[in-house]
Amino acid sequence: RNPVAFKPKIGKGKEGESDRRHSKGCNCKKSGCLKNYCECYEAKIMCSSICKCMGCKNFEESPERKTLMHLADAAEVRVQQQTAAKTKLSSQISDLLTRTTPAVTSGGG
Repeated sequence: RNPVAFKPKIGKGKEGESDRRHSKGCNCKKSGCLKNYCECYEAKIMCSSICKCMGCKNFEESPERKTLMHLADAAEVRVQQQTAAKTKLSSQISDLLTRTTPAVTSGGG
């Protein structure tokens, strides 16, 4: 039927390019290409000339895109901080439990 149906839509650029590219382009209508259902935005790449989107805001100089990407980066940092805090707290609780739990000895009496 469609031999390329399950091939990745985001691939490497042409030879000599280090950037990733969209092989087909997105077809966004109302999202402005600033939501995760835009294939380009989800892959964290800019829309290109092969995209068929309307009202695109996913380009380098877009203030909306810069704001969203900054918020996404800040949220990712926050999640990492929370994960580190949980790990540290779990470790401290574990250490506390092992120190306060008396050793069980058999009462050979």
